[in-house]
Amino acid sequence: MKISLFGYGKTTRAIAENLVDKFGPFDIYDDHFTETKKDTLGNLLLNPNDFDDNLSDIEIPSPGFPPKHKLIQKAKNLQSEYDFFYDIMPKSVWISGTNGKTT
Repeated sequence: MKISLFGYGKTTRAIAENLVDKFGPFDIYDDHFTETKKDTLGNLLLNPNDFDDNLSDIEIPSPGFPPKHKLIQKAKNLQSEYDFFYDIMPKSVWISGTNGKTT
């Protein structure tokens, strides 16, 4: 399964760091990436212009990612991080916060 992450914020970075062994490497798309590189975990850091919706099984946007962004418009299998985690861990309890605040 090929998973694409949209944006390189706290949420998608945490997904990439903690789940790379089970689901990675990930393709991570962010407007700040001007050239393709790999991070220390082997994830590809890509410019949004490089996104090919035919090569991605699931697309997970960072919370707050603009709904009108070209990646969201092009995505065929868009899924929130909550839906993704529910699919892989249906019998779990989640605690959520916002903007890095302690919950």
